[in-house]
Amino acid sequence: TINSIINDIHNLARSFSCCNFVWVSRSCNAAAHATAKFGLLSSPLLYFNKGNLPEVIKSVCKNNYPVCSVS
Repeated sequence: TINSIINDIHNLARSFSCCNFVWVSRSCNAAAHATAKFGLLSSPLLYFNKGNLPEVIKSVCKNNYPVCSVS
């Protein structure tokens, strides 16, 4: 159930020295969605950063940036 998932998230958050939750509008969440989808289709271990993003994720980030950039 959703309550179990929320409890798991709260318990996991306590294990970090610092953890913040921030609401992000659905229209600005496309990069996270693309990354999760890419992860499901890839090997179990993924390592990438700003310099070596997969093209599908990079294009979503570029398309979202003007609309979703934080000032």
